[in-house]
Amino acid sequence: MNKHTPPLRKTDYQILPVILLSLMILMALPFAAVEAAIDCASTPEKCCYGFSPSDIRVCSAHGTCSPPNCTCTVIGWEGDNCEIEKKCGSSSCPYLCNGNGRCIADNNQCLCDSGYGGDCCSSPVSSSPALTPSTLDFGPGAVGLAAPTRAVTLTASADAVIGSIALSGDNSSDFSIGGTCSAGGSISAGGSCVINVTFTPSAVGSRSATLTVKPLLTAKYVASSDSGAPVLTTFAATDITQTTAVANATITSLGSYAVVRHGVCWSSDSLPLVSYGYLPGNCLDLGAVSATGAFTASITGLSADTTYYIRPYAINGYLVANNYGYYYSGYGAAVTVHTASDTAAGSSPAVDVTLTSTLTGTGVISADSIVIDPVTSTTLYAGLNGAGVYKSVNSGTNWAKTAGQPGNTNIKALVINKGDTKILYAGTYGGGVYRTADAGASWSACGALSNVNVVSLAIDGNGKVYAGTEAGVYVSGDSCATWTALNTGLPQ
Repeated sequence: MNKHTPPLRKTDYQILPVILLSLMILMALPFAAVEAAIDCASTPEKCCYGFSPSDIRVCSAHGTCSPPNCTCTVIGWEGDNCEIEKKCGSSSCPYLCNGNGRCIADNNQCLCDSGYGGDCCSSPVSSSPALTPSTLDFGPGAVGLAAPTRAVTLTASADAVIGSIALSGDNSSDFSIGGTCSAGGSISAGGSCVINVTFTPSAVGSRSATLTVKPLLTAKYVASSDSGAPVLTTFAATDITQTTAVANATITSLGSYAVVRHGVCWSSDSLPLVSYGYLPGNCLDLGAVSATGAFTASITGLSADTTYYIRPYAINGYLVANNYGYYYSGYGAAVTVHTASDTAAGSSPAVDVTLTSTLTGTGVISADSIVIDPVTSTTLYAGLNGAGVYKSVNSGTNWAKTAGQPGNTNIKALVINKGDTKILYAGTYGGGVYRTADAGASWSACGALSNVNVVSLAIDGNGKVYAGTEAGVYVSGDSCATWTALNTGLPQ
């Protein structure tokens, strides 16, 4: 037997529309009241990045809003406004860091293996910077005289900052450096700079030193997590011990607002992040900064023989009504640091590089000039390039320095006055001409040519002295008090 639903009564038809209308009003009133009450332009503290909590666009449609902060609830998205697609395994970073790194839990960021960089570890990092030549031999050089400058070139295959340039070794004082490379300077990828090296031997024999350059290659670049946020670049950590390390980074852009905090954060189990102007534990706050540039942060309290992830950050922002602030966080790539154990030194696999070039040369003494006393033929004088004037009274069997010495000991030429053999003139490289009137017991600098490179001397029977220099020929007829140029007709 079929059962039928009882027919509706007339009163039922009258009541049903009223019930439905009441339900519609009840459902609409709360939303209308909320939307009417929240004006994000005038009360931003009740919204998240310009959208009310009930707006489907809030938190980039990837999270929920608990004013003023977003909580990202859609897997694969991060950022203060849930607007950044995470990297590991996402459409923008396939194959789990391209097989060249590992995905850090929770933060879904790639930590690249040594030799790879980029957000997704897809970019091979070229070989380390190079310092060429690796050995530089100046050959023989006169003691006390600077040899011609030679160049050592530092090239970088990736952006780098020069941490330090130094000379070391027992004879390092015989070498000096200059050029376009400087500590703290930067080299762009594919670029180079030059270190000019000068060798001035201070003694006879082999001389050597080591030129050491420590460039800090940039680690992978990570974009800021917010539009208008600061932008940072990370470098390898340095000075790693059992419990400490020094983080290195550069703020390359301040972003749209003043930077109110910057520093580094670290963690032993995941990539540290900062957001909303607040810092997690294990962070150093170096305060506000008003200009871009490099900074370092000394981290302490680490555990021995442990791997840490270190990441620099900078936070900028602005205040609105009631001191409520909008804050934007920028951060650099994380670099790994493994602290020292009792038996092994600490390391930062990412890119701390030490380059060296071995510098060598030989100090020599050359006898560039010898004169014989025309009265006493057993008396000889020798002018030594780099060692001054020597005298022998037994035809050269034995030599000894004269009691006095010219102010410049790079002697290139000697002459003796035949009319008075106690008077001698010494031509020097870089110091002009010197005169003695007591057979070398004392010397005085001649006038006018005091800083000239003299390479030859001659003297006539009347005591007139001629000097051949790198600036031409000069003559003096007043015991070298004054000089006159004799260059007419000579090549200029």
